[in-house]
Amino acid sequence: MDFAVRGGAAGLDSLPVRRFLGFLAAMSLFVWFCSAPAWADREKSNADLLAERLAEKPVLVTDHELREIPEGTAERLEQALSGLGVPYFVVVRSSGIHFDERKTPDELAVLLHERLQKDGIYLVTDARGSGTARQYGGSWPVERAWGVAGRELSYDAGVAQQVERFVEILRAPDVEARLKEVREAPESAYAKRSRERDRAEMRALVLGSVLGAAVVLVPLCVSLVRKRVRR
Repeated sequence: MDFAVRGGAAGLDSLPVRRFLGFLAAMSLFVWFCSAPAWADREKSNADLLAERLAEKPVLVTDHELREIPEGTAERLEQALSGLGVPYFVVVRSSGIHFDERKTPDELAVLLHERLQKDGIYLVTDARGSGTARQYGGSWPVERAWGVAGRELSYDAGVAQQVERFVEILRAPDVEARLKEVREAPESAYAKRSRERDRAEMRALVLGSVLGAAVVLVPLCVSLVRKRVRR
């Protein structure tokens, strides 16, 4: 038994085995160093791709196939934002889709500015206007204007209407005064239908309760009346 153990230990300490183990360790390090840049590229590839497309065209609207973003939205956004007279870069994605590997719209807007290295207004939002607005190289209150624009519209208004309202606010003669007079958002068609349905359900519930009580109380009252008559 001792001979077998010593023989196995000697085999592990032999020159060919040590060379083979060293080769495996070197290959492992080589593979790790080669794959590390690839991991980094994968993490930043989405922002890089978006920045490259924005450099060609400043409004990027994706996922029309989901029928959530109407055709022609990009043209409406360009027409509205061109009235501001400053550069703009817009990314619109469908609702519920992560913008860039779980990055928030704010974080993605910062990444896009870092990639493009251009001043202007950066809008990163989904089809319903849930996103952010930032300006680099200017002092307009774009974040507040974007929030006010969203509050003044019904939730199903869509991103095109929100951008148009956003531009309207920024082009007001007194932007600060316009921001303070937030207009009441109109009730959406969905909200109206929901309110009418709730009222109908409430009427049905009340009517059902009255009928149920009548079914129980009327016989009881008749029975009491008959008892008194007999007396």
